[in-house]
Amino acid sequence: QRALKLLLKAYEDTKQFRLRQDAGKIKLRQARRALAKYRKRAEDNPDDERTQKEFAAANRKFIEMEITELKASVNAYPTDLSLKYELGKRYFDLGNYDESIGLLQEAKNDARYRSTALLCLGKAFMTMDWNDEAIATFRQALENHPTKEDKLGLELRYGLMQALGNKGSQERDLLSAEEAEKIASSIAIEQFSYKDIRAQREKLKALVLELKQTP
Repeated sequence: QRALKLLLKAYEDTKQFRLRQDAGKIKLRQARRALAKYRKRAEDNPDDERTQKEFAAANRKFIEMEITELKASVNAYPTDLSLKYELGKRYFDLGNYDESIGLLQEAKNDARYRSTALLCLGKAFMTMDWNDEAIATFRQALENHPTKEDKLGLELRYGLMQALGNKGSQERDLLSAEEAEKIASSIAIEQFSYKDIRAQREKLKALVLELKQTP
């Protein structure tokens, strides 16, 4: 607390943003420790609805605090794509896709964040039911990601499968449904226990059969 007060006072006197940034890091460390207690209670009491709601509220409050600090940093360093990536990711985590998309589209120009930024963008478009945009984004991410079998590669393929499945179901598009089923099958062959891939494969298989039988 003493360090925090000294940094804020120094920032008021000098207007050097680095001091404001360091003060923000201290506040986030304090908040992260408090959040850890809520998380521990939630993990220890998975069936307690009140405990789960308290953790969710505390987690949201923490992300909102991160956003406040990151917005200040982005304003101070507008060409730093790493800050824009982090801010876009936090908006994404809160479901604020309108704010996140523009930031993530800028951040993907940095090779360090391209694949993960595209993953978030694909998920955002998919949540908004922009199926074609989601599909194109996941394809772009996979083209830029060298390893299709690692953790991120699997997540990108799973996202593409979902987007194609949504297009197939919503637009009665057989080709999209068939491609989604093939991706589900390939993931199941590699990692049979990956997420809910068995259920997804069965659902897509049924969708393909239904579309083939529809005149």
